[in-house]
Amino acid sequence: MEDYAYDPDLSRQLLADAGFPDGISEVTVAEDVLDAEGNVVYTAGEKIPLRLYYMPVTRFYYPSPEEIGEAMAADLANAGINVTLELAGDWTTYLGLRRDGQLMGLYMLGWGGDNGDPDNFHNYFFGFGADDRVPDVDPSEWTKAPDSREGWYTNTEVAYLAYQASVNPDQAEREALYMQIEQLLHDDLARLWVAHNNTPLIFSTRVSGYVSQPVGADYYEGVVLEP
Repeated sequence: MEDYAYDPDLSRQLLADAGFPDGISEVTVAEDVLDAEGNVVYTAGEKIPLRLYYMPVTRFYYPSPEEIGEAMAADLANAGINVTLELAGDWTTYLGLRRDGQLMGLYMLGWGGDNGDPDNFHNYFFGFGADDRVPDVDPSEWTKAPDSREGWYTNTEVAYLAYQASVNPDQAEREALYMQIEQLLHDDLARLWVAHNNTPLIFSTRVSGYVSQPVGADYYEGVVLEP
């Protein structure tokens, strides 16, 4: 899979060709955006600044959200995309706005797996939702509906591949399905993947026998602390 190229000159040229010789710094709302109570937050046709929301908390996958956001904004500006950095409340508020599709523009987020299986990422974010799973209808006929939680991104082929992988016990076949999913997500530009990191673990040289877990838990059976 070939990674995206970072070519600011080409980006600015494409923006100019599209009628934005000075780049972009705002977006137009396509349709009314409602909050959880049904109140209109943004009106169709309204122009709003192109915002980049940065996370209000430090997580192991984003150790310095504001500083990372500033670096992202600088790279985007070089490419002709001028964003306004914005903090949207505390962590609970941020996740709620993201869930309801109200982080209008760009936002950062990460993920720590719960069980170490690819299903826990691909199916959670891009699989069929509860309302998509029609009883007595073959899953190949299901349709993936847009999801506010995922920025309204939808791809039924991705969702069906994720379903197939979730019910297939053959690991080699599952791997091939997940590779197809990742290629489709890459081609769709469903996300801009920033990094994949391992959680750092630091131990004294006196400690032995510790086995790290994929679920973020700690088990100390078999751990030895030498004198």
